[in-house]
Amino acid sequence: MTLVSDEETGWGRGTGFLFNKIPEQMKADSVLTGEPSGIDAISFSSKGYIQITVKIATRGAIAGYSNESKSAIEIAADLMRDLKKLENFPVEMPKELQAFLNKGGYNRIHEKVRGSGHLEQLQRVTVDVCTIKGGSLSTVIAADCKFTAAIVIPLGTDVDLLISEIKSTVGKYSAAKLTIDGVDLPEMSPPDSELTKILSDTIEELGKPRPVLTPDIAISDCRYWRYLVIPAYWYGLGGELCSAADEFVTIEDLIHVTKVHTLTALKYLS
Repeated sequence: MTLVSDEETGWGRGTGFLFNKIPEQMKADSVLTGEPSGIDAISFSSKGYIQITVKIATRGAIAGYSNESKSAIEIAADLMRDLKKLENFPVEMPKELQAFLNKGGYNRIHEKVRGSGHLEQLQRVTVDVCTIKGGSLSTVIAADCKFTAAIVIPLGTDVDLLISEIKSTVGKYSAAKLTIDGVDLPEMSPPDSELTKILSDTIEELGKPRPVLTPDIAISDCRYWRYLVIPAYWYGLGGELCSAADEFVTIEDLIHVTKVHTLTALKYLS
């Protein structure tokens, strides 16, 4: 059993730290995590993340003297729009996963448990600006601006080529400096495995519908085991406000997931 913090950033200070410090103790036959799949789905695949920071510096000037200095914030806005164009980056998903997604009727089933637009997002690169800070005063042209962005990548992305495109895009702006904070590759485990069968049977035995096997948009700590070709899956709580402010879960679902994890572990280890 592994309990860690810092899963959200993807910078390896939780599970990644344990893999660095005690790798022998992190080996497993299979892995089951409590990531937020929702109680009607089991996740077997995740997208990857490229996390970047961009800093922009200009001379700055009093407002109105834009002939003397460009605004770092305006440069940042132009650059963000250019980075957004990377969402058209070509992706060739693995044939195994593409066949899974193309099965008759799967689109309808997937969107029922994951929501409208989820399946489309799975198959494309997305660019999201996550933080921005800049300027000093409401009457001064900003001399500095800093923003962070997450470029979320599906399986089948040429990551090296995409990073080259990111560098090229930022490089067109002489006032901008790029830092790549981290890269986490997309990965997947076989959707049909001993663990997913036991897990699905257990969920049914507890009176819930048989869960849908789905790939997922979000990153997860499952990747550390999947990188070693160890099957890893998530089954956990969900909710309309998952990963947003005021997120919550129901007590009924919490008890259900606790039972599922306990019984699945017991059956698998037996």
